[in-house]
Amino acid sequence: MRKFYICICILYFFGCKSGDEGDIKQTVNKVNSEKVMLREFYSPIETFGTVSYKTKHDVSALVSGNLDEIYVKDGDWVYEGQSLAKLRNIQFELQLEQAQNEVEAAEASLKTAIISRRETVLQIESRLIAAESGKIKLQQKEAEYSNLLNQFYEDEQLFAIGGISESEFENSKLYLENLHKDLEILRKEIEISMLGLRHEDLIAAGITPAEDYDEFKKQIISLNCETADAMVMSAEATYENAEKNVISYQKLMDELVLKAKVSGIVGAHYFEAGEYVGESSKVFTLIDTDTVTTIFSIQESEITGFKIGSDVKIYIQSINSEFETKISEISPMVDSQSGNFTVKAELPNSNNLIKPGMFAKCVLPNGKQRQFLTLSEDCIVPGGDNNRVFTVINKILVEKELDVIHRKEGKIWFTDELNENSVVIKNPTADLQEGLVVEI
Repeated sequence: MRKFYICICILYFFGCKSGDEGDIKQTVNKVNSEKVMLREFYSPIETFGTVSYKTKHDVSALVSGNLDEIYVKDGDWVYEGQSLAKLRNIQFELQLEQAQNEVEAAEASLKTAIISRRETVLQIESRLIAAESGKIKLQQKEAEYSNLLNQFYEDEQLFAIGGISESEFENSKLYLENLHKDLEILRKEIEISMLGLRHEDLIAAGITPAEDYDEFKKQIISLNCETADAMVMSAEATYENAEKNVISYQKLMDELVLKAKVSGIVGAHYFEAGEYVGESSKVFTLIDTDTVTTIFSIQESEITGFKIGSDVKIYIQSINSEFETKISEISPMVDSQSGNFTVKAELPNSNNLIKPGMFAKCVLPNGKQRQFLTLSEDCIVPGGDNNRVFTVINKILVEKELDVIHRKEGKIWFTDELNENSVVIKNPTADLQEGLVVEI
């Protein structure tokens, strides 16, 4: 090709020197041109990788027991909270039944204590009423004694003047003495019945007696129900503890049902129905499908242009989907064999369309800055699949095929088939061909 260019130039030179220019006819074409420029370009990096699940979750037995039922199989998709299997523990069942019986007994004791307190209140109210009745009887007896005492004084005067016999006087005196003793006995009985119902009893307990009788009555009842109240509180505490025991054993029974902690796919199970499962034993492995990870590599020479959070586009051809995401992880060390860094980017997968092992194309738009030769797309020769242009060397057209690496905004970026400032025909027409003489 180089020899061809030299021959063309020699012929052109001698043709121009000929004295008879009319004998050699040359066609000169008027053309537009453009100079090749060297420009900076951020070349996107394209690499390939595979899809993997981000996390796995082990489902372990918190309590021991025999594996009674298995509800799922490997590969099944499960949702968060779904039951996977059920264990059985006879000891837990017996303890739960015993705790439930204790609740029933405690409930009966509590009802008895409440009834006993209510009876205590009625007894106190009855004592208050009896005390009031005793006071009325005492008043009647005192009035009767006062009348008899007056009568005795009259009988004493009559006896002194002989108005009544000695036996009648003695009978009157004896009756008065008996009534006096009855009064003393009644006072003592009232005093005894008022124990715990008096103002001084409230004061001794550190309670200021109320002036209103209804409030005073409530104070007296509360004071005299302290033992009954304590019994009720004790019964309530026993009942609450029994209920807590039931809840505790019920929770242990609930732990016998193994549930999925995340939505995902059952990756593996490690026990079969009927086998004994020890406490903390791993029973299932679940693969979280809500988020997947694309794993790909970046060359050592390119890694400095990227960091965690850099943009990346992921194309998964098998599901015809494109995702825009960011780099989530970059390995801290280069692989000594390949010279690549392993890079990861997370993808949302709530619809569970992305599967592990799928092939992914990864495009990182912010690659390393490089310089490339550029031209307008108008310089490409129309027709054909090749990116051909006409460059002008000493006014003669020379055809070149470019290795275009990128097209953007009417410009093409290509490798060094041409040099910077090379002259290229712009908007070439179909009649142009290599070897023609042109005028720019």
